[in-house]
Amino acid sequence: NEKALGFFCLLKRESVWPTHYTFGNLLNACANLANLNLGVQAHAHVMKHGFCFRSAPEPHIFVGNALIDMYMKCGSVEDAFGVFQNMVERDCVSWNAVIVGYAQNGYGMQ
Repeated sequence: NEKALGFFCLLKRESVWPTHYTFGNLLNACANLANLNLGVQAHAHVMKHGFCFRSAPEPHIFVGNALIDMYMKCGSVEDAFGVFQNMVERDCVSWNAVIVGYAQNGYGMQ
């Protein structure tokens, strides 16, 4: 996972434009490392490149779901739910990520 983060930095240095798949994988690496600080930085890149939320030219459910998963795995339940609330569209994966995330963080009854 740390190598994945290194490759993302290399991608930026090479001036390669990331896609929604790039960000999904980057967020997955942050989630697997349970590194909230890196996840927040990745979220900032997602916003900068316009892959999520209402203001995005082309919002991607895939990226929103990856953000929810990352925040939940890092224990930041409120941030995960904030992402969920701000998604233009949600799918079954979105709902499942929230349900599982709440349960894994000790909020199973919510």
